[in-house]
Amino acid sequence: AAMVKANNLAIPLVGTIPAPDIMREWQNPNVFHIRASDREQAERVLEQQLTIGLRDIALLVPNNPSGEQLTKLTEGYLAKRNLKLAANAVYLLAGPKVDLEPGLKALQGKNYQSVVVFGPPPIIAQAIKAVKSAGVTAQLYAFSYADAPLIVKVAGKDFAHGVAIAQVMPNISNKTLGIVKEFQDNWAKHAKDKGAPTFFNIEGYISAKLIVEAVRRSKDASPEGVRRGLETMSKYDLGGYLIDFSPTKHWGSQFIELSLIGGSGRLVY
Repeated sequence: AAMVKANNLAIPLVGTIPAPDIMREWQNPNVFHIRASDREQAERVLEQQLTIGLRDIALLVPNNPSGEQLTKLTEGYLAKRNLKLAANAVYLLAGPKVDLEPGLKALQGKNYQSVVVFGPPPIIAQAIKAVKSAGVTAQLYAFSYADAPLIVKVAGKDFAHGVAIAQVMPNISNKTLGIVKEFQDNWAKHAKDKGAPTFFNIEGYISAKLIVEAVRRSKDASPEGVRRGLETMSKYDLGGYLIDFSPTKHWGSQFIELSLIGGSGRLVY
């Protein structure tokens, strides 16, 4: 976020990962967000927990602005419902280096029914393994940064089983959706990596499609032309995934769907 602000971003940026408020409150006309924000994901995940009767909620978050934001969001959300955070466990994250031990110690001796595990994809996988290895039986939740195959690989099927993940992209296994079938067909034809695609792959694909469609609409491939074209995409259906941009609205989607890692290691919805 700091780097983008410093550069003042004179060309369109389509799709930002991650999606905390710090990336969204900056009002630059060239920034276009696709995915639902961290705030929206947090509210959806918390709503689901309360709906099924989980009221004692803990967090396992990094010591950075994104982790601090999630803590404040959760505390505020629960306070409006006369509830308090059961535990706020903070682990240390410095670049690629992570120290989960402070977070794990903060969870010890606390009473909680669920834990929201937050961070970059590889750290989420490591954290789930560590939490489960410590004997935690609470329901685990994660945001869309979680990579289910990576969690299964790092933590194993038994520990991964039952982890809930908020998804902000369409189910990449559901080929009845036009965008998914098109993406999967092109992946099979053109991807250098012949492994299974991830949600990040289809997110990049959607970003690219939006830029191409923007140029087609404006008939102008300059930065200004791309921006104008994107701003005409009101309720634009990509084939089962809706984007809604306008000159005053650069948040394209609020789509969130909850999934679980099943016993076989595959996602179920």
